[in-house]
Amino acid sequence: MKILLICVGGMSSSVLMERMRQYAAEHDEPLTIEAVGEMGHAYEKVAGEYDVILMAPQAGYRKKDVMKRVSIPVDVIDMAAYGRADCAKVFEQARRLLDK
Repeated sequence: MKILLICVGGMSSSVLMERMRQYAAEHDEPLTIEAVGEMGHAYEKVAGEYDVILMAPQAGYRKKDVMKRVSIPVDVIDMAAYGRADCAKVFEQARRLLDK
């Protein structure tokens, strides 16, 4: 699975990204994951390389705008899962998004 994380500045999502990489390695989950900031629409340049975009809760207010700019599924990460860096729940959310 290829996940692009979007955060306001890219900092808190970087923590989740690293934990997701560890979780994927421990559970033999194929994963490509990167974190980018929403400002400047940097995600637009790379979105085509990913299966889904997951947004940090604090960036969620921009979901509709992001959805207009990309052609892949977009969702906001569950706040509790994001805050706890609950990788299993984040993977589950990404899978559900892909299955839609």
